[in-house]
Amino acid sequence: MAPERGIKCVECGARNRQDRLFCSVCGAYLGGGEGGSPVGANAKHGAIAPYAGKRRSNHVLGVLLLILFLIAVAFAALLIHREYKDLQATGTSSATLPTTSSTMPTTTSAAGTSTTSTTTGEEIRIFPSGAKASSSLPSTNEFSYGPANLSDNDLATAWNEGASGDGVGEWLSFSFNQPLYLSRIDIANGYQRDHKRFVGNGRVRALQIEYSNGATQEVQLYDDMGYQQIEPVVSREEGISSIRLTIISVYPGGSWDDAALSEIRFMGTRWQ
Repeated sequence: MAPERGIKCVECGARNRQDRLFCSVCGAYLGGGEGGSPVGANAKHGAIAPYAGKRRSNHVLGVLLLILFLIAVAFAALLIHREYKDLQATGTSSATLPTTSSTMPTTTSAAGTSTTSTTTGEEIRIFPSGAKASSSLPSTNEFSYGPANLSDNDLATAWNEGASGDGVGEWLSFSFNQPLYLSRIDIANGYQRDHKRFVGNGRVRALQIEYSNGATQEVQLYDDMGYQQIEPVVSREEGISSIRLTIISVYPGGSWDDAALSEIRFMGTRWQ
C-alpha cells in the first residue's frame, strides 16, 4: 500500500494537502504536524508562515511606541524649558534699579516742641511745594540739572550742584504747603541715568539733615545705585514744614567734579 501523502494533523489525525496551513477538519495549525513543515512546503507556492506577520506587527508596534515615548520626552523637556524661562523673566523684570535699604547712623540735637493733630493714617509720598538749591549745573539743550529733578519720579534726571570743587557745603531746601508727619526719606544717590554717568559724577557720602522743628541728623550714604532709606529723627506725631540737606562729604567722580542726586522721596502722612 502506498503511504498516505500530505500533512497529518497532530490534533485530529486527519491528512491534509501539503499546501495547507490549517487542518481542514479541526482547523488546528499544521506547523508541527507530520509529513514535513508547512512553511517549507508552502514556500514553494509563495505562502507565508502565519507567525511571520505577527512578528512583523510586533516589531512595528515597538517602533511606534518608541517614537511616541521620544515625542513625550521632548514635549516634557520643552515645557520645563519654558517654565524655567518664565521664572527667569519674572525674577529679572521686577525692578529697574536695585534698592539699597539700610539703617543710617544718626546724631540728634534738641527736638522741637510737640504738636497735636490727626493725620490721614496712610503712608504716601508727599511732594514738596518748593525746592531750592545753593547751586545747580547750567542746563543744556538736552538736559536740566535743577532741584525740581529730585521730585519727578525719574531716576534718569538729577540735581547736579554747580559750585566749583567737589560740592561739599552745597545744600538743598524743601518746603511743604501743609505740615507732614514724616516716616522716612528715600534718596537715590548720584546721577543714575546710566552707570557711566553714575561713576563719572560725584556721589554724596554724607549729609546733614535739618528739620523745621530744629532737629538735625547726619547720615552716611552708600555708593550704590537705587534708593536708600533714611529714618528721620523727628517724631511721626510732629508736623514738619521744611527740610534742608547739606553735603558734608562726597565720593569723587571719575570724570566730573560736580556731585549729584537723582531723586528724593519724602514718605509720611498729611495733616487733616
